[in-house]
Amino acid sequence: MVALNVDTDGFRRTGELVDLAGALLGTDFDDPTPVPACASDPASEAIMRNLNARQEWLLGHVRAGSEQASNAAIGMNDTATGYETEDTAAAGSYDQFGGGSTAGAAPIGMMSVPPSVTAAPAGMPAFDPIPDVSGTDGETLARQLETGAGPGPATTAAARFAALAARAQAANVSLVNAYTELLATGESQATPGMAAKLTRGIAWTEAVAGARLRAGRRIRSGRRHCTP
Repeated sequence: MVALNVDTDGFRRTGELVDLAGALLGTDFDDPTPVPACASDPASEAIMRNLNARQEWLLGHVRAGSEQASNAAIGMNDTATGYETEDTAAAGSYDQFGGGSTAGAAPIGMMSVPPSVTAAPAGMPAFDPIPDVSGTDGETLARQLETGAGPGPATTAAARFAALAARAQAANVSLVNAYTELLATGESQATPGMAAKLTRGIAWTEAVAGARLRAGRRIRSGRRHCTP
């Protein structure tokens, strides 16, 4: 850059790392299909119903986060282009005596991020109480525990959550690297806003990774509950 002490290529590298974080949390893990209860007793069904509600809540946040990351990457690339346009306009306005007029230059302020279509869930889902099956006839309960989808679907869902937790951890690393890259680009009006968004994204991916691991443990726990 001539008139601006800003590394616009650094903005683009930052955007690429943010886009990578969004791709890591992409739709290949987004399966909203409810996990069937492995047994037909009321307690097993209520447990899995609650777990499915939690799963859909988490997936809603991941969908929104992935889209927001992709949009932020577009905004960072557009910001780099805007700085280059401003610098070109400023350089073109210098007169033959070295004047510094910047008339017509487009001012750069906060990063412009395309609006997201997907909104994250506003609050935690409602959970059903777990019925007490201790008074159920033993033979009836035994038949219920042996009737259902079995532990297979729950095991598959738990593995999917564990894999997405690993993806969220990788996305966290990508955002940390993006933050480092951003700070190396030089001071600009857009830098504080970008840095604040990245800080929130880093904290969010840490939370997603932990929530996914806990969700996997809950599903495995629900599977064990149904095992005769």
